Amino acid sequence: MRRAVQRAALTILLCTSTPSVYAQGSRQPYTGRDTWYEFLLKQFNPRDVDYSAWLEKRRAAFLGATLKDPHFWYSLSITAGLLLMLIAYTKLRLDHRRAMRITAEMMADIYSHDLISRAVAKEAIEKYNRHMEQCNRAMEAAESGDSRPGWGDSTVDSFEN
Repeated sequence: MRRAVQRAALTILLCTSTPSVYAQGSRQPYTGRDTWYEFLLKQFNPRDVDYSAWLEKRRAAFLGATLKDPHFWYSLSITAGLLLMLIAYTKLRLDHRRAMRITAEMMADIYSHDLISRAVAKEAIEKYNRHMEQCNRAMEAAESGDSRPGWGDSTVDSFEN
């Protein structure tokens, strides 16, 4: 019962608040002369605006503001020049980075080679110093007349011959 009252009140409210299509003097009732797609197009474009003419007018205004204006060409050339300079600067910077990386690799190789060379030189110097010390001891022993066993069999004596 309560739903029936609510539906009736809603129906009365809607009927009284919305004017009918025939009550409006400015709108013509649908006469059926338009096709269904024309009817749908009128729903999307109620003011019947010619968008192709509007688009052509906007295109002409755009061309007038860009291609026919000398300021546009000046701005375009400056922008293109700046872009080329930016590309050239980026290329130079990348080349410099690459050169610095290669230089760092070469310096690391040289440093590693230097460490190895110093280690080999130190070992050779120590070997030479041991040899010279043995030679000096052998010569001192020969001058003092000390004949210890084994000194004649050493490789030091074989160098003197």
